Amino acid sequence: MEQRIRNCFKRDTEQLDNIVKIDETFIGGRRQNAQCGKGNSYGMVERGGNLICKVVPNKTATTLRPIILANVKTSAIAMTDELKSYKSLDAIYIHYSVNHGAKQWVDGQAHTNTI
Repeated sequence: MEQRIRNCFKRDTEQLDNIVKIDETFIGGRRQNAQCGKGNSYGMVERGGNLICKVVPNKTATTLRPIILANVKTSAIAMTDELKSYKSLDAIYIHYSVNHGAKQWVDGQAHTNTI
């Protein structure tokens, strides 16, 4: 049983490629609850492939960009929401985004619904 659990948490060392959906969320309700072990959660999923999730201290570009670069090949197509921290991805990836603030959830093939 322990081996099966370990296999579930085993991660391939290869970077994600093809179409990669990237998104973040805040878990725990109000920000003052963050000290209770909750906080920013961050994920990247390759369409039809692997998933990478992280807990991060914040969602600034300084925090998120190195994680993306370490886990997503530069040949990938990145799909995100309108978070300003993702703007710098334009210089590295083919990058599509949707504007959740304007109630846009899908724009053609671009969406983050998978993650």
